[in-house]
Amino acid sequence: MLQHHWLAQRAQALASDCTRLDTFLPEVQKSLNTFVRYQALHERLFKSALHDLLKLRAERRKEQIGFESQKRAQAEEERKAETHQLKAGILQTRLEREKTTTFVKGAAAAEQLERIFPPGMLQRAA
Repeated sequence: MLQHHWLAQRAQALASDCTRLDTFLPEVQKSLNTFVRYQALHERLFKSALHDLLKLRAERRKEQIGFESQKRAQAEEERKAETHQLKAGILQTRLEREKTTTFVKGAAAAEQLERIFPPGMLQRAA
């Protein structure tokens, strides 16, 4: 880009020098046309290079945004997995507590039956 800018400015300066001469001479007209053509060429090449640079920057920005969104999605998945493990642990604890409660209630019921019925009578019923 710098080279094309410099060459375009150089062609413009040379064209300006030609305008100081008699612009109606055929040699001056030919040189002036050449410098104007070179200036236009290098301006187009400069714009093309600038367009390519902006395009590459936009692509890089999109890639960075893509990586950030992927990181966010991965963090969300990890959070969901961690939440799932915690919920599974809570359910396991509730199940164990329910089993313990059921066992304690069963033991209390058996104790109550022993108080009501004599020990020999319960063995015969079973």
